[in-house]
Amino acid sequence: AERLSLETLAGQARLSKYHFSRAFQAAYQMPPMQYFNRMKILRACELLTQGHESVAEISERMGYSTPYYFSEQFKSVTGLAPGQYRRAFSRGRP
Repeated sequence: AERLSLETLAGQARLSKYHFSRAFQAAYQMPPMQYFNRMKILRACELLTQGHESVAEISERMGYSTPYYFSEQFKSVTGLAPGQYRRAFSRGRP
């Protein structure tokens, strides 16, 4: 749920942004920030299906600036809006 930058990640790895990006992409077949954003969406999926927080609360918890931006990003990864995802995959919820 943190906001991270490529500079921060590269610094933690003690590499330049260029070298960190190349090494990460070679290992994970996607750029580091795309991977990080997908991991945030996967966590949001868990929260949507297992919890009772609203989409707006989950959006804030995941560090998105607005629920609308969160919904756009969520749909680009999952193919569904957060509310649709919740209805389709919730466990024990109406």
